Parts: sequence; C-alpha cells; structure tokens
Amino acid sequence: MRGGAVSARFAAGLDGGGTKTTLCCLDGAGQVMYEGSFGPMNINSPDRGAVLAALAAIARQILSLEAMGRACAGLVVAAAGTSHPEARDFIGEGLKQGGYRGPFTLRGDHEAALRGAVGPEGAILIAGTGAICYGRRADGHTARAGGWGYLLGDEGGGYALGREMLGAILRAEDGRGQPTRLKELVYEERGLRDPGDIIRFAYDQEQGKAWVAGLAELLPRALTMGDQAAKDIARKAADDLFSLCEAVLARLSLQEGRLALMGGVLGNITCIREGLIARLAEGFPALQVISPKHSAAWGAADLARELYLD
Repeated sequence: MRGGAVSARFAAGLDGGGTKTTLCCLDGAGQVMYEGSFGPMNINSPDRGAVLAALAAIARQILSLEAMGRACAGLVVAAAGTSHPEARDFIGEGLKQGGYRGPFTLRGDHEAALRGAVGPEGAILIAGTGAICYGRRADGHTARAGGWGYLLGDEGGGYALGREMLGAILRAEDGRGQPTRLKELVYEERGLRDPGDIIRFAYDQEQGKAWVAGLAELLPRALTMGDQAAKDIARKAADDLFSLCEAVLARLSLQEGRLALMGGVLGNITCIREGLIARLAEGFPALQVISPKHSAAWGAADLARELYLD
C-alpha cells in the first residue's frame, strides 16, 4: 500500500486480448471504481515486449488507485493462452515491472466472459473470429463445445464464414457451384483480380487468418442482394452455432437456464443471429436468450472479488 491509510479494498480483473486489454476494478459491493484499456495481452504473441509493457502499465494503474487510499486485494487475469506452462511466470514478470506485488490468479477468457455476461450459472456463445459455447452449473460443473481453433473447428465463427465465402467463389470459378455476388464484393473490396490473389492472401502466414476472417463483414451485403450462396452460408453458420449450444446445454441440463450471445458475428450479421435464435426457441422453448449483463473484464474482477474479498 502506498500513500495514506487504507479505507477499503478492491478487486481487479483483466480481460486480455490480441489488440487491447481491459482492466476493471470493483469494490466490495461489486460497484465499478475504475475501468480502462491498455495494450495487447496475447500470451502467445511473438511481440512479448508489448505484452510486458501493457502489464506494467496496468500494474502502475493499480498502484495509482492504491495511492488514493484503497488496497488491491487481488487480481484475476483472464486471457487466451493462460494454460501455457510459462504463462504465470511471464505475466508475473510484467506485473512486477510495474510494481505490483499482490496475489493474482489466471483464468480462461471464456470463464470471465461467462461471469460477466450471465453470472455464476448459465452459458455463453461467443462467435467472433472463432466460436465457442461455454457453460457452468450452480454446482460448479462446466462444459464447452467449439473453440478448437480455425484449422480444426470454430464453425460459425468469422474465419469459417470467410472460408466458406471463398470456397463458394472458387467453386463458381470451377463451374462446380452457382454464380455468386460474393465474387464481385470480395474482389472489389479487397482489390483482387483472379483466384490466384485469393490463394496468395489466404495462405499468407502473417496476415492470412485475419484476412479471411475479415471477409465476414461483407456477408450482410451479399445477403441484401439476395445471393443464394450467401444465404446458404448464413444458414449453415446458424446451424453450426446451434449445435455448439445444444451440446453444452444438454451436458449441463441448462435447457431452462440462460444463454448470452456474444461476438461480432452475432452482433453484426442479423440473419445468423435471428436464425440461431429461431433454432434455440424451437429446440429449447424454456431457454432464456439474453444480451450480456457486463463485460468480460467485469467478470474477471467479480471472480477476483469472490476469491479475495468474500
């Protein structure tokens, strides 16, 4: 503790991502006393210097809050890659560089997202670049489906949508598929000239994944044009996402619980969201489909509050 008497303690949570990390601090009553964004915290990133700098900046922010008369009881770090054997030492080093010496716990990013979106019990479906459904029962049992990465799964996520779009274009080029407006959209918006450009961009080792996933933003435009290939892709995505939910809800007997929908695919592609909700209403009529109550950073802080303040 630095600078004055301690009037209260607070819990801190980090939601670490590939482009930014959000720090949320909660008091004992669960009220937000600070929230802010910092640099990237992809533990598997080759740019480890940027991650260490972000962690050090976060640590300094926590100390500045302590200087105002509060003490940080503990921190939960939620991010992809926290199961890596070097993750704890690496994160600890970054926090120490900024002066933080308090306790911290590592959790998966899906755990923090669930706590923030729904609470201790329920399920979330995240459809961003990838796709995962994760749930937790009141007795602590958990289950997940999906989230296996773009090479082996993640059906219904942005990368899978982009891959399906490119596949439809190439099948049309071969004469194996129907003509599609996706070709003109993708070629025009991405400056492509021929199928060779598709291959070159898609297989680029540094940018290929992000490039393919980014094509998903063009799908709504093709849908407004009435393109059949786009409709088929959207329908398949809704079915794939439903299957993720179905697996988790059945394993945890949460068919009458709550499910929060999250991620850019569900937020930006209305056809997929509405198709999924219709499938869920048909398959699980007692299920409550909700919007997230809080952020993943809030969820990480609430996990810290449970660990260090309760």
